Amino acid sequence: MEVFETGSEEYQKSIKANLIFDSVGFNELNSDKVENVRYFLFRDTKNRFGLCVGGKRNSYRAPFSAPFAMIEPVRENWSIEQLEQAVDCMLNLAQKEQWNEISLTLPPNFYAPNLVSATQNIFLRKGFSLKHIDLNYAFDLSKVYADDYREKLPRNGRKNLNIALKSDLYFSCCDSEEQIRMAYEVIKINRESKGYPLRMSFEQVLNTIKIVPHDFFLVSFGGKNIAAAQVFYVTEEIVQVIYWGDVPGFSEQKSINYLAYKLIQHYGEKGLKFLDIGPSTENGIPNYGLCDFKKSIGCEISTKMQFVKSIS
Repeated sequence: MEVFETGSEEYQKSIKANLIFDSVGFNELNSDKVENVRYFLFRDTKNRFGLCVGGKRNSYRAPFSAPFAMIEPVRENWSIEQLEQAVDCMLNLAQKEQWNEISLTLPPNFYAPNLVSATQNIFLRKGFSLKHIDLNYAFDLSKVYADDYREKLPRNGRKNLNIALKSDLYFSCCDSEEQIRMAYEVIKINRESKGYPLRMSFEQVLNTIKIVPHDFFLVSFGGKNIAAAQVFYVTEEIVQVIYWGDVPGFSEQKSINYLAYKLIQHYGEKGLKFLDIGPSTENGIPNYGLCDFKKSIGCEISTKMQFVKSIS
């Protein structure tokens, strides 16, 4: 197998990215985050895999502006031997070009169970270090989109959802730019109240949703927007909550419990497989309160692994 660097147009023709974060459009949109974006195809008799990386100071990583990425197979019938050969090609190229480092953060297993598991095995055998294991929380909609969802919740989560359902809350999908801005402002207030920066400006949000399939939602109480969610379709069957939050002063209404319940209903009705809520760790260190909350609303834990290998 050999590796070939190609341009974005040829790469897009050759690779139908399984993850939206691996798409040419998404990576080109965020290309200003790195010094250069490079596209590689791995082929023997035909194209087998593709990989997009971002470079900075001669170190390369995937993703460079997303939660995770992976080596993308061209076809479903790839083999572990072929994937290992592609990794070898990548490492040989890195050695030849004297890269400093290569880093890949893989998605949680449920996004591509066979590929993620095989890649983890290959990376460790090829001398990659496991830098972080983040704890990721998601709803398996085949389990939670059910009439007995409330009954399956831990006691505290069931209690809070019952409070929310009696609080006269109203859930709505955002259908206009004005409503999307309303949702963005709620999330911004939430992040600022907790001392966390909101990394995406509203202009960046608008530019991103031109490329990424998406949904925005609002929860209102007494005519006031008190909670919101920004959701991306990462695959055709899996959505991820990019941001969600409530505004200070309305904790008694348990609006996030309500929002989680309504999102389960919304995407369950659409027949999706998973609703990904994202990690509750930072560089592998748990936020225990956030972990407990996500467990209380019925999420299951998976791992998101970052692998790093020094080259030179």
